[in-house]
Amino acid sequence: MNDSDREDSKNNLALKKVVLFLTYTLILIIAIFVGSMFYETMKSNQAISQKTEGEKQLNSTPNVNVTPIVESETIMNTVTPQPIATPDLLPHIPYGKPENFGFNQSKINIMDNYIQAQVDDGFPGAALMIAKDGHIVFDKSYGYSKKYNGINLMSEFEGMQIDTIFDLASLTKIYASTFAIMKLVDDGLVSLDGKVSDYLQDYNGGYRNQITVQMLLSHNAGYIENYKFYSEDSEYRTRDRDTVYDYVKKIPVDRVPGEKYDYNNLNYIIIGMIVEEVSGMRIDEYLKKNVYEPLNIDDKVTYAPLEIGIDISNIAATERLGNTRDGLIDFDGIRQYTIQGEVHDENTYYCMDQVSGHAGLFANSYGLTVLNQLLLNKGEYEGVRIYKEETIDNWLTTINDEKYQLGFWNAKNASEKLEPYVSDTTFYHNGWTGTATIVDKENNMSIILLTNKRHSPCPEGDFQGMDYSLAYYVSLIQKVYSALED
Repeated sequence: MNDSDREDSKNNLALKKVVLFLTYTLILIIAIFVGSMFYETMKSNQAISQKTEGEKQLNSTPNVNVTPIVESETIMNTVTPQPIATPDLLPHIPYGKPENFGFNQSKINIMDNYIQAQVDDGFPGAALMIAKDGHIVFDKSYGYSKKYNGINLMSEFEGMQIDTIFDLASLTKIYASTFAIMKLVDDGLVSLDGKVSDYLQDYNGGYRNQITVQMLLSHNAGYIENYKFYSEDSEYRTRDRDTVYDYVKKIPVDRVPGEKYDYNNLNYIIIGMIVEEVSGMRIDEYLKKNVYEPLNIDDKVTYAPLEIGIDISNIAATERLGNTRDGLIDFDGIRQYTIQGEVHDENTYYCMDQVSGHAGLFANSYGLTVLNQLLLNKGEYEGVRIYKEETIDNWLTTINDEKYQLGFWNAKNASEKLEPYVSDTTFYHNGWTGTATIVDKENNMSIILLTNKRHSPCPEGDFQGMDYSLAYYVSLIQKVYSALED
C-alpha cells in the first residue's frame, strides 16, 4: 500500500467515525425527545386523572357521620359540614357577596347563627337561599335530611345538602297550580273572570255557576270543609283519581261565592282539574313541558321524584311513621314507614296518584329560586320567555285588602309580625311540611326556606319540630329584612 492509499484509508476511517458519531448523537437526541414526550404525556394523564377525581369529589354529596345519640336529640351540638356549590348544580344564577347587594354582613351572620342554633338544639334540618337583584347572596343547608327510621334514631344521620329535594306541600299551590293556570291565561285559553263551569263539564248547579277562576285562586269560592277522600268515614270516599274529580263536581258549595275568604285545598284541586281539562294533559306533564323543562329545572322541581330517578337519599324525609302521627291515627292502607320521596299529603298520595293541584310537588331551593326569579324578571329567565310581561304585572298586584291574592298571600296581611318589614308588593306562601317562599317586587328579592320540621317525634299528635321558632318562618324572615341596609 503506497502513501496515497494509506491517506485515503485514514480519511475513510475518519469519515466513518464522524458518521458513526453523528448517528449515535441523533439516536440519543431522538431517545431524549421520545422520553421527554412520554414523561409529559404521563404527567398530563396524571393531571387529568387528578382533575377528574377532584371533580367527582366536588360534585359528590359528602356523607355526614354522626356519633350515635343515646340521650335526647335536643342536646345534639353537631354542626353539619357545608358542601361547596358547583357549576353543575347552580348553572345560571350568579353568586354575589351580601354586602354588595345591600345587606349588612354582621346581621347576615346573626341570621345564620340563629338557624344553626335551632338545629343544634334539635330542629331536624333546613335549606335557605336568598337572591337579590338577580344574584344568590346566601345559600346554605343545615342539619339533617333524615334522622329516623320509623320511630328509632338512626346511628348515622343523613346530612342536609344544598341540593336536597323537599316535599313542598301547599307551595304546590304556587309553583304548580298558579304557574300552570297563569300560563293558560297568558296563552288566552283561560280567563280569570271565566266561570269554572265554562271549563269543567258537569260542574254546575247551585252556587257552582257563580264561581270564577279568580275566586278559586283567592280562596273565596265558597268552599269551607276540607274533604278527606281517603277516610273510611267520608261520604266521598275513594282511592281513585278520576272518581275524586267526579266527586268534586258534586260536593256542595257552603256559602255564596265571593262572600268570604276561606283557605281550602279543594279550590286548588279544582284549579288542577281546569289545567288538565283545558290542556288535555295531566298537570305534572303540562308543567314539565311548558315551564320546568324550558327553564332546565325539571330535575329540580317535579312531582313524584322517585319515579324520575332522583335518589331517595337526596330527598328530605317527612313524618317518621307514615301518616300515623306516631301511631295515633289508623285507616285502611295507611303507611307506617318513614316517608321519604313520597308525597306526605293523604289525599294526594292515597287518592290522586301523587299528583294534585294542592299538594304533591317536590323541589330544591335553587329550582324555586329560578321560578321566583322568573316572576321578578317579568316572565323571562336566561333568555327563555315563559309569560308575557303584562301577565306578570297583572298577577303580582294586590287585588284586594285580604290575605289571599292570586295564588300567593299578601305578606303584609299574612302576619302582623311581618307587616313592619315587608313592602306592599311582597308575596308569600308556606307549606305544612315546613316550606316558605317570599317574592318581593320592591326589593327585587327572593327568599326560599325549606325545612323538614315534621321529621320529628309526635307525642300526643304534636310534632316536636313545631317547638322551634324556625318552624313558623316569621323570625327568619324578620332577620333577613333586618339585615337589609336602609
